[in-house]
Amino acid sequence: MATSQTCLGVDDLVDVLDLLKRCGFPKANWYDLGLRLGLKKSTLDVIEKNHPHDVSRCMTECLSQWLGRADNVDSRGGANLDSLSDALRSMNETAVAEKLKHHALIAIFNNHHTVLSQSLCDSVGIAGLLYAEQISVVDLTTGEVKPAQQIRGEEGWTVEELKQYIGELFNLNSSCMRLLRLLELDEARLVIHLEDVKSSLKEVLFKGDAFSSHKLHREQLVVPTIYVSSDSIDYQKEYEDSLMYRYVDLYFNSILLDITLPPPQPEATLSTTNVTEGRTIMKIISINYEEDKRKVQVQVDKRITLAQLKEKLVPLIGVPPTGFIMYGISRYGESEYEMMDLDEIILSGSKLIVRLGRPLEKGECRIKLYLLQVNNTDFCKYMMESIVAEGTRVREFKKQIIEEAKVQGIDCVLELDKMRLRNKNGVYPGRVYLNYQMIDASMEAYYVEPLKGPEKMYLKQVYVIRWRPSQCSVDPIEEIILDDIYMYDDLKHVIEKLSELSGVPAEYIYCAENGQFPVEMSCLDIENKLKWCSITSDTYSLELYNDGRVIYYKDNRERMKELTDKERSEILEAEEARLKKIREYKSQH
Repeated sequence: MATSQTCLGVDDLVDVLDLLKRCGFPKANWYDLGLRLGLKKSTLDVIEKNHPHDVSRCMTECLSQWLGRADNVDSRGGANLDSLSDALRSMNETAVAEKLKHHALIAIFNNHHTVLSQSLCDSVGIAGLLYAEQISVVDLTTGEVKPAQQIRGEEGWTVEELKQYIGELFNLNSSCMRLLRLLELDEARLVIHLEDVKSSLKEVLFKGDAFSSHKLHREQLVVPTIYVSSDSIDYQKEYEDSLMYRYVDLYFNSILLDITLPPPQPEATLSTTNVTEGRTIMKIISINYEEDKRKVQVQVDKRITLAQLKEKLVPLIGVPPTGFIMYGISRYGESEYEMMDLDEIILSGSKLIVRLGRPLEKGECRIKLYLLQVNNTDFCKYMMESIVAEGTRVREFKKQIIEEAKVQGIDCVLELDKMRLRNKNGVYPGRVYLNYQMIDASMEAYYVEPLKGPEKMYLKQVYVIRWRPSQCSVDPIEEIILDDIYMYDDLKHVIEKLSELSGVPAEYIYCAENGQFPVEMSCLDIENKLKWCSITSDTYSLELYNDGRVIYYKDNRERMKELTDKERSEILEAEEARLKKIREYKSQH
């Protein structure tokens, strides 16, 4: 006799798709299903790439690969109903798996599918199903829904008599017993309270005359599972306020979430117990403690919103919902994003991170601030996050930064008129924002740059580095301000500024442009690899179109030093350490 382990094939694709649709499986979860059925990530990535944003087509292609027994499908049990059911249960889609069994049995008598119709087809087996119930006891102290055990009832029993029988078999008090059953209507899943103790089992568990005849109807071909609890305190509560109802509802309508939490604050009250306050429950599956964080897996109602989840996490964190921020992680872990829509429904399998801090309000943006110190090896140093309202002027934001830096004990000296705010593009400093301008809310990161003197009003800022050939070394980085809109690439204007800065007569200054800060040219290459020009050079443009460009300059009267092997080796070692640090920063940002 064929069983639910009978292999399915690609010809069965339409039937499997229809079956999953009737069972209420969300197509958006096709990727996770494919992994659990034994398909490789690379196979699923190709499907997603070929059919972006088309979950129906992705679902179809995923199941087609499974039915074709691609990748590791055979090692996961092959392409059959059992392996499909196991995959659904591993995703915590318990109700879908149960419904799968339901519809598979129905299909026997509809002759809906040739392979399905081979399963459980003898009349003796069917008769046994019709006279049986599955009993699953719910432990209200832990929320555990225990594995179902089959019992056999009698045709004329009432609900009260069934309670007494269950009490005898499972050593439970029938006087405070609740019986619940899942009722599935198309896409809806309802938990039904069997509270009318005078009703017959035939009335409350089946439609038609299942106990009195051998007529077989599609809605009768299910072994009903009854969920049982016995607790005198919980029994006194209204049905939908009872732990029993909420635990069983959670069991059939739940998802698993992986959440990274900060260390518990002093007001935290929970470590491993379930959060049962309110109409929904959060069940804690596991907590793993690490040095500065906790990794928690929780089971929550799949209809839970971000606002509701934050309320449930309060006992674990120890601060109110307004005191922490939640971040989602992209599927491949490549990036984080702040979750701001409190009405957002959390998706199954989501990976979330909780950080202490104030969530954004309407019209606000969160900006990461980095300290820019161009003459420091650690030139790109993270400072803090700051929240600023859209439309805030730069000068006001500077005041806010200074105050927040003091509060957070950040080790740097910031003065309102001796600091600069500029874009941060990777590690590169970009556009400078002047005091009267507005903060660009689209930028996620800014550099804060302390200055030696008052910030100047200007059109273009350029970093300059004096090269000293006679010493084979460079001076600390300085800057010049190009204050004429028509002279930002005028060589003569630039050399005059360099002469004013250095005291070297303009006719002896040679300069060369070298891209953006930070500079990645070794001292050993400056003299010979740069294109040097002077005030007499014809039609030469330095192309200083953006803030933060770098110019090397030198006094052309200096002669190049002849280096010994030891001196060359020492310079090479020092420069390699400096360039390595720059490469590290670039890889991190």
